[in-house]
Amino acid sequence: MKRILLAALLLLTACANATPGPVATPTVPVPVEATATIAPGPTATPLPIEVQDQPVFARYEVAPVTINPSIQQDALDPSFGNVLVPLVLSAEQLERLAADGIVASPGSYPEFHNLYQETQSANLPVFVTSDALLHAYHLIFDQLLRSLEEHVFLQHLHDLNQALLEQTALQYEQLRGTTWEDSARRVYAFVAVGGRLAGPDFQVPDAVKDLAEAELALIEGAVGPAPSPIFPLLENGEDYSQYKPRGHYTQSDLLQAYFRAMMWYGRMTFRLAHPDETRMALLLSLAVRDGKAGGNSALELWQELYDPTVFLVGRSDDLTIPQYLEVIDRIYGPQADVTVIADDAALPAFMAEAEALAPPRILGLLSEDYKPVEATKGLRLMGQRFVPDAYIFQKLIHPQVPGRFLPSGLDVMAVLGSERAEGWRAQDPTTQNVQDAVQLAGLKSWLGALGQDEWVDTAYNSWLYTLRPLLDAPGPGYPLFVQSTAWQDKQLNTALGSWAELKHDTILYAKQPYGGLGGCGWPNPPAPVEAPGYVEPVPEVYARIAALAEMTRQGLEARGLLGALPRSEEYEVTLSDRLASLASMSLGFKAMAEKELQGRPLSLEEQNSIRGVGNYLEELVIWVHGDKPELDPAAVIADVATDPNSGQVLEVGIGNVHEIYVVAPIPQADGSLALTLARGGIFSYYEFPSSERLTDEAWREQVNNNRTPPQPAFAAGFSVPEAARLDIQAAVYRFQRDWASWMYLTSGYSGTEGCSSVKPYFRVPVSDSVSAKATAAIGSLVDSKQYEGRQLVQSDYLSMEQPSNSPDRVIVTVRETWKDYLVAYEDDDPFAWFDAYTPEPILAHRGPYTVDVAYTLAARPTPCPSTLPYYCYQWTVVDFTELSERPAWK
Repeated sequence: MKRILLAALLLLTACANATPGPVATPTVPVPVEATATIAPGPTATPLPIEVQDQPVFARYEVAPVTINPSIQQDALDPSFGNVLVPLVLSAEQLERLAADGIVASPGSYPEFHNLYQETQSANLPVFVTSDALLHAYHLIFDQLLRSLEEHVFLQHLHDLNQALLEQTALQYEQLRGTTWEDSARRVYAFVAVGGRLAGPDFQVPDAVKDLAEAELALIEGAVGPAPSPIFPLLENGEDYSQYKPRGHYTQSDLLQAYFRAMMWYGRMTFRLAHPDETRMALLLSLAVRDGKAGGNSALELWQELYDPTVFLVGRSDDLTIPQYLEVIDRIYGPQADVTVIADDAALPAFMAEAEALAPPRILGLLSEDYKPVEATKGLRLMGQRFVPDAYIFQKLIHPQVPGRFLPSGLDVMAVLGSERAEGWRAQDPTTQNVQDAVQLAGLKSWLGALGQDEWVDTAYNSWLYTLRPLLDAPGPGYPLFVQSTAWQDKQLNTALGSWAELKHDTILYAKQPYGGLGGCGWPNPPAPVEAPGYVEPVPEVYARIAALAEMTRQGLEARGLLGALPRSEEYEVTLSDRLASLASMSLGFKAMAEKELQGRPLSLEEQNSIRGVGNYLEELVIWVHGDKPELDPAAVIADVATDPNSGQVLEVGIGNVHEIYVVAPIPQADGSLALTLARGGIFSYYEFPSSERLTDEAWREQVNNNRTPPQPAFAAGFSVPEAARLDIQAAVYRFQRDWASWMYLTSGYSGTEGCSSVKPYFRVPVSDSVSAKATAAIGSLVDSKQYEGRQLVQSDYLSMEQPSNSPDRVIVTVRETWKDYLVAYEDDDPFAWFDAYTPEPILAHRGPYTVDVAYTLAARPTPCPSTLPYYCYQWTVVDFTELSERPAWK
C-alpha cells in the first residue's frame, strides 16, 4: 500500500482530461504475397556514388567496447516498496513505471542544460541520456559549419564566382554570332546569378542583365515552382521555395547569401539528355578548367569548396566538373579550347560517352518522366549530396511505391534495423502493398551488407552510423527498463530526434527527394548527500560519438580549416578543443556504462561527471551562441522531402526537451543494486506535412505558443501527458535544508550583524505555526548550548493526498534518511571556533536513520511569474508532523 495515495491529487484531473491510452503494440508489416515477384534490392556498394576514388579525409577509429551485461535485478514491487522515489509522480507515470521501469512526459525546457541543472540543483538522481550527448555533437557540428561557411567557404565562393564570371564573359564574346551564342549567354547569366546571390554589391553585367534579374526575382520571391528564365527547357520549372533560407542560415546576412548562392549552384542541372543544356555544361566545365582568380585556378577553388563539404556531408549525387573534364579530354582531346568544343558534330559523341556515367539516385528536380531520376541526369556545378536517408525516401515514395507521396522518418529507422520502426510504419495505410514490402526488403539488404569502412567516410554517414546501436533490442543481463518495448520506442525517438538535427544542420547540402509528380557568511551545515547518477547503458553509442567527434576534428585540422577560423576574444576554447572535449567525455560515459552493465559501482569522480553534465551543456550552449543577447532554444526544424502534387513538404524537427524517468539499478559497493528513480532529458520529435518550408524562428514560435502538432504515435509507447510535480519536491527539499540550517545556526548566534533573528528565516514560505516550531526547537538547543549537524541522505516520497475540505492543499508523506551529530559549545558564540578553525568537540552521533514526515502544503495565492525570482516557490509549508521518532543519540 506504500504508494497508493501518491498521486491521488492528480487522479481526478487525469480522468477529467483523459486521452486515449497508448496504442497497441504495432504488428509487423503485412507479408508479401507468395505470388509476388520480389525484385532484387540495391547491391551492397559503398554509400558514396562518385566514380573517382577519393582519398580518406580522416580516419574513423572507434574505441573497443566491452558489453557483458550481467545485471540480476529484482522485479519492481508494484507499490514501489523496493524503489527509491525522490519526488511526486502522477498516477499515469507511476502506472507506466510499474509496467516498464521507464516513463517520459512533456517538458517546457528550452535546452538540455536547463533540465539537467534543475535536476542537479534539486539533488535528484541524474540520468545521462544519449540524447544529451548527441545534442552536444549537433551544437558543435552546426557551429563548425556556420563558422566555416562565413569565414572560409564564402570567400572561396566569391573567388570562384570571379574566376568563372571572367571566363564565361570571354566565352560569350568568342561565340557571338555562332550557334553556341545562346548557350554561352545563358552560362554567363548562370554565373552572374550566383555572383549576385553571394554578394549584394555584385554588379550584374549588362549583357545578361535581363536573364539574371528575371531569375533573381524568382529566387527572391521563393514562392514555389515556376518556369526558369535561364533554364527554359525545364518542363516543370524550378522549385523556387527551396531558396528560402532556413536552418542556421537565417542567423546572418552572410549566411543567407551563402545559402542562396550554394542552393543555386547545387540545384540547377545541365541535363545530359538535352543538347542545349549539355552545350552549357561543356562551356561551364571549360570555364572551371581555365578560369583564374588571385593566382588560383577556378578548378582549385572549386576543389577547395567541394572537398571539405564532401567530408562533412557527402559526394555530389549528380555529375561533377572533374567527370565532365575527363570525358571532354577523351572526346575533344586534352586542353581543347572553346573553338574546338563548340562543334555540334562532336556533341553526340560526348553525350554518348557521358551517358556511361552513373545517374543520380535521388530525384532532386520536378519531373514527370517515366524514369524521373534518369531523366534528370546531368552536371551540377556544386551538386547537392547523396545521403543514404534521402535515397531511402526516394525508394519508398511514388512512383516506386505508388500513391505514397511523402515518406516518414520511420522509413529511415526501419531500414537501419529498427523492428519497432518497421512495426509502427506498418500502421500507415500507404505502406500496405507489395511494392513497399519489396522496396523495404531491398533497402534493408543493401544497408545491412555494408561494413564500417563503407559507412564512415563522411561525417554525415558516421552520424547515422552512430545512431544504429540505439535501434538494437537488448537481451538478458540488461537492466529491466532497457528490456521493455517502451524503452525501444524511446530509443527510436532518440534516433529520430538526432536525425532531425542532422537534417537541420545539412539542409543546404543534402539532396532532398521529390516524389514523382545566499547565506550571510555563516559556516555551512552538512550539505545533503549528493544523489547518485546513472548513465544510459549504451556504451557502443558513446564510443561512436567519440569516434565521430575525433574524426571530425582530425579531418578538418588536417586541411588547416579549423586553424583558419577566428578565435573568440572572450572564449579561448576553439572548435578543435570542443570536439576533443566531447570525445573525451563520451569515452568517459562509455566506461561508466560498461561498469554499470557489469554491476560495478562508479567512482566519486565518475559520479561528479554525471552530476556536472548540465554545466557542461550550458557552457557549450553559451559558447556556441557567442555574443547573442539571448540563447537560442534547442528546437530546430528541417524540410526533408517534397510532394510536387500537393505542394507540401515533410517537416522533421525537435521541440522542447522532455523529461524521462527510469528505475535505474545503481550498483553499490557491497555488490547490491539500489533501485532508484533517475531523471534525464530526451528529444521531443515531430514530423508533419506543411504547406510551407519552415524556418527555425517560425517553428520556435509554434513551440513557445504550444501550437505544435501531435507527436508521432510511437511516442505514446513511452510517454504520458502529465509530468512529475517538481514544484512540490522543490518546496519540501528547500524546507528540509532550511530546517537543517536552523538546527545548526541557532538563534543564539550574533556574530554577523543582520543575520541573527529570533524568528528563523526560511527561503520557502512557511506558516507562523511552522516558524514557531522552529523557534522552539532552536530555543531548546540554545538553552543547552548545543547545535545539531543534520545531513539529509535521501528522500523517498511515499504518498500524496488532497484533503476533501481543502482543495488548495496537499499532504505529502516523505520517508527521510538523515545522518546527524550533536555539538556542545562553551562560548556564548556557538561558532567562535569558525574564526579560530578549532571546531567544538562532537558529543554524539545518530544514523543513518529514517523518519516519516507528513508535510501539509498550501498553494500560493498567485503563481510565480514566468521570470522566476531566485527564491519563488509555488507552495507554502503550513505544517509538518514527524510520524516516527528519531533515534536516540549514541
